[in-house]
Parts: sequence; structure tokens; C-alpha cells
Amino acid sequence: MESRTRGLGMVLLAATFWGLSGTAAQALFEDYGVSPFWLLSVRMVLGGLFLLLWARPAFPRARWGGMLLLALLGLVPVQGTYLLAIAYGNVASATLLQTLGIPLIALVERMWQRRPLPGRLLLGIALAFSGTALLVVERPETMELALSPLAIFWGLMAALTLMLYTFLSLPLVQTYGGWPVTAWGLFLGGLFLLPFVRPWELRAPLSWEALLLVIFVALVGTALAFGLYVGSLRWLRPAEAGLAVTWEPVVAAIAAYIFLQVVLRPWQYLGAALIVASLSLLPGLARPSSVPPLPAEEPAPPEASP
Repeated sequence: MESRTRGLGMVLLAATFWGLSGTAAQALFEDYGVSPFWLLSVRMVLGGLFLLLWARPAFPRARWGGMLLLALLGLVPVQGTYLLAIAYGNVASATLLQTLGIPLIALVERMWQRRPLPGRLLLGIALAFSGTALLVVERPETMELALSPLAIFWGLMAALTLMLYTFLSLPLVQTYGGWPVTAWGLFLGGLFLLPFVRPWELRAPLSWEALLLVIFVALVGTALAFGLYVGSLRWLRPAEAGLAVTWEPVVAAIAAYIFLQVVLRPWQYLGAALIVASLSLLPGLARPSSVPPLPAEEPAPPEASP
């Protein structure tokens, strides 16, 4: 139980960092003209380099193929789709749409284990998609979209890639631990993006305020947040680790309201409440996990040795 509590604490802290960094990303897009792809490449390179210099983890040579898959099919898509959803919409709607990845994780986990689908899971999925319908419309009676089609598309893709990222992380984390997997995954994904994005070719220099926001997104919202989330998989099932996204929309909505004056319409708040409420119906989130923890607990990243 103590290990599970530790894992849940890591997940909730990761969610807080993600929600705040999403708000910072929206400010960079709207106020400083930063592109989502530029921020994606910079946050991955800086975040991965920070963890590599801090923890100095050995490269998992025996699972190098899985590490490349995690970097290119997990970390790059899950961050890229989320940033694009923010750029075409706003951080509150993007995080809520990404939350749909949690029911998908629970559904795929059940199907993979060939376990029957309980009624509460089906009800939770129905509530989640009903809430999504309310979230994306301008007025429920007209069904006119409040978000652009691209904002909805990238938000739904963020949900799918969250599921893929979680399952790609699991076998690597159980072998090597969360921090080494996150460090190398971020760094490899960032290196892959560099020749395509060329982040050093800025049309105008960034102000000090913008640089501080970029550093915050890279170190806190990327290196620490993803490290905590991936590390929690040592003690939590994938569906339980998906609990991170249940707290992220709350943090993002509050931060967006305070710093960016982003306000949703009443029925959108109702849709958000349905999405968050649906998560309490997912099997595995309301009771202790039946999966035992690994024999050895993973320590925090060590200080770099001289």
C-alpha cells in the first residue's frame, strides 16, 4: 500500500506540472509567436539533457529498439499532439480532450488481458464521450463547434498517443526504472526532431520572460513531469497511472483562468465535469492494484558523481 501511495503521489505531482506547463505553452504561442514544433524540439532536448547530466543513466543497450519506439512513437507524438491541440484551441480544452486517453487505457488493458468489460467501464466511457460532446460545441441546441476542427482532431490524437505512450513505457520502466527511460527517451526524440525543426533558426530573439517560460516547460513540464509519470508505473497499473490526467485538466483550467483569462461556457464546464466523473467509474482506479510492486524500489535521480 505504501508503494502504491508513493506512485499516486508521483502521478498527481506530474499532473500538476503538466497543467502549469500547458498554460505556459499557450502563453508562448499567443504572446511570443513560438511555434508548437519549435517548443516540442527544444523541450525534449533540454529536458532529456537535463536528466542525462543529473542522473547519468546508462543507455539500455539490450532494449535499444524499444527505447527508440518509445521516443519516436510515444514521447514525440504525445507531446506534439498536445501542443498542437493547445495552439489550435486552448490549454483547458486540450487537457480535457487528452483525458479521453484514460478510458482507452482501461479498455485496452481489459481487452489485452482478455477480461470481460464490466458495466461500470462502459458507463464511464459513455460519460466521457458525452462530456466531450458538450465540451466541443458552441451551443448544445445548435451543435455548432466551439473549437476548431483542428483543435478537436489534435486533442483526440493526444488521447490516443497518451494510451500508446503509457503502454510503450511499461516494459522499459519495469526493467530500467522511470528516470533512465525518460531521460534517454526525451533526448533521442529531441535529436530526431532537430534536423526537421532547426530550432536555432529563430526569426526574432526571445525575451527574458519567454526564455523563462521555455525553461519551465522543458525542465518542470517535461523532464520532471514525464519522469514522475513513467516512474509511477513501477507501482501502478497503466489504468491507475492514467489517473494523472484527471488532475491535470483541473490545474490547467485554474491556471488558464488566472493567467490567460480563459473561460469556458457553462455547458462546457458540465462536459468537463462528466469527463472527470467518468474516471471514477474505471476499474482499477477506485481500489488498490492487484499487481505487486517490483522487488526493489526506484530511488530518485542521484546527484551527478564527480
